Amino acid sequence: MPDYGKGVKLTELMTKTRRFRKAESKAKWEAWTRNVRRFIDASPERKELQGFLESKKVPTIIIKDEDLGPLAEWEGGFNIPIFVFHVFYDQAYYISLRKARTLINEGVIPPTEQTFYAPSGPTTSKAIYKIWYTLAHPLGTMTRQPEMSAKFIQDKNGHILPYVHFSGGEMALSEKILAELRSRL
Repeated sequence: MPDYGKGVKLTELMTKTRRFRKAESKAKWEAWTRNVRRFIDASPERKELQGFLESKKVPTIIIKDEDLGPLAEWEGGFNIPIFVFHVFYDQAYYISLRKARTLINEGVIPPTEQTFYAPSGPTTSKAIYKIWYTLAHPLGTMTRQPEMSAKFIQDKNGHILPYVHFSGGEMALSEKILAELRSRL
């Protein structure tokens, strides 16, 4: 996986000079910077948080908007914290649902419309939240890389949907996540 770096402090990211073609894009950026400024000002340790401009393609932990309500309800009903994990080819990250919801509710992570394609043909558009890995925690270290192979699905109309299939691989979990999980036993 490419090295995406550590990102840029959110305090610096907000001050980057930007040019906009549409007034709507400028308004979204200004609203985001106000939200981030308010979020950072609420707690001194937040000044160290890092992120990326939307033009930079980096790994993210993705949560669908439609899943937030049911997950929060379950977490509150059973009083058991939920963690969201995202495993990439050679890296993995996690974030607590509580922290993810704070980032979303404070406007640090805005919704993005994502189009989903189904093998049967229909497409749907859903709001998702892309949480930068710099706002999450490393899950562990890959000790054996997975194998990749090319596969495809052919739908009823004959359309071919290619994808990469991952199998195998091993990861040594970080001490932080192990301590978190053990504290729940």
